[in-house]
Amino acid sequence: MKNELYFDYHHQKDKEIGQRIALRRVALGMSQAELARKLDVFGISRLMVTRWEMGLSSVRACMIVPLAQALLCSAAYLLGEQQDAM
Repeated sequence: MKNELYFDYHHQKDKEIGQRIALRRVALGMSQAELARKLDVFGISRLMVTRWEMGLSSVRACMIVPLAQALLCSAAYLLGEQQDAM
């Protein structure tokens, strides 16, 4: 039971972060491929962006700041700690 709660919590957080990535990307008029190109130096593909946005993969902690920079928002926004992107 404890493991299920842990998994559910983290899966929900992954979904929330993914939704924020997608909302911000769309607000900027950016495609998934364009976002992936901005993060190419980190080995991020369009498929990985899709997986993040769908909540199927977790964004690694080391990617939060570069992702926020690419999306012109704060890391706190991506993590759900603030409502406004900036």
